[in-house]
Amino acid sequence: MQRIISSGALALLFCACASNPPDTAFLNSAVAAIAQAEAAGAVEHAPLEIRFAREKLAGARLAVADRDYQRARRLALQSSINSELAVVKSAAAKAREATRAQRRSNAELERELDAGGGG
Repeated sequence: MQRIISSGALALLFCACASNPPDTAFLNSAVAAIAQAEAAGAVEHAPLEIRFAREKLAGARLAVADRDYQRARRLALQSSINSELAVVKSAAAKAREATRAQRRSNAELERELDAGGGG
């Protein structure tokens, strides 16, 4: 008798868990990662990576709608990784631009010194 009651309680517990949607905070993390990448200049400096991030997020949302939470988590993680790559690529591009600007400035200073006789 106790075994039947325990089995019934266990079945109710499973039903209760199944009716509550799982935590989908992983979607919010992916959205935040995309926003961070966009703020870092990914649209200009890493357009392919940010596009992939958006596509993976869209896929994750569809997977949540289909209640395929494992796939949704995987796609959201891939979206976040693409966003992080976009941030890194954007930072590298900005560093290259700053280096080029500094080299131009240095070259201009050298020309000015050479034109002035240097001493």
